[in-house]
Amino acid sequence: MFPNWTFSHYPASSTLWSEVIRILPSVLWFLLVTFVVARFYRQIKEQVLPRLSGIEFGGVKLSLVEASIDAAIELGTSTHSWKVDVTDTQKKRAMDRVKVHWRVFQKATFLWLDDHPENNINERKLFRKLGVTIDIATTNQEALELAVRGDHDLIISDIGRDQQDETGLDFLEQLQKKGVPTPLIFYVGTAKPGVPPGAFGLTALPTELLELTMDVLRDPS
Repeated sequence: MFPNWTFSHYPASSTLWSEVIRILPSVLWFLLVTFVVARFYRQIKEQVLPRLSGIEFGGVKLSLVEASIDAAIELGTSTHSWKVDVTDTQKKRAMDRVKVHWRVFQKATFLWLDDHPENNINERKLFRKLGVTIDIATTNQEALELAVRGDHDLIISDIGRDQQDETGLDFLEQLQKKGVPTPLIFYVGTAKPGVPPGAFGLTALPTELLELTMDVLRDPS
């Protein structure tokens, strides 16, 4: 009357459930980690990653970037005409931001105008380690010819040059007359209060220069 049932399939079913029970903890851990990362992604990105040190991001070894900052600070403090006073807090803040936003420097191009480029060698090393390409100019005319091409993400310039206090300001005016929209940051030996109209920023500190460049590259508008 009833089918001739067999229970030969039970051992296979038992084996299947044993396997499911065995891998279940791993699956649950995976789901938990996925939830935590998705839920707290912003906090992890902005608070956990900056605390990591000695790590290489995308080929950028941050210990070398920090060494370049230290060298720039040392040169600035040892030069009589420069007024460089960087606190540990300022340095840490700049490095923390680099650890989060290092990608903005990748493939960026800077134009650097200074009649004494040897004074900024450590700063340029810093940016090059972050993946920036830098064109160097020593006169307003040379820089203007490069700037009108429009292929730079940022211009960094001194102000006092050739025994004149406003040569850099003249360059900014020339850029404006030519309609060059590239943001400009003045990097000077001694910073005075206020930013010249039309400039993105002005600083004498290598750490603040690093932060200003991040501000430009994160929001190029």
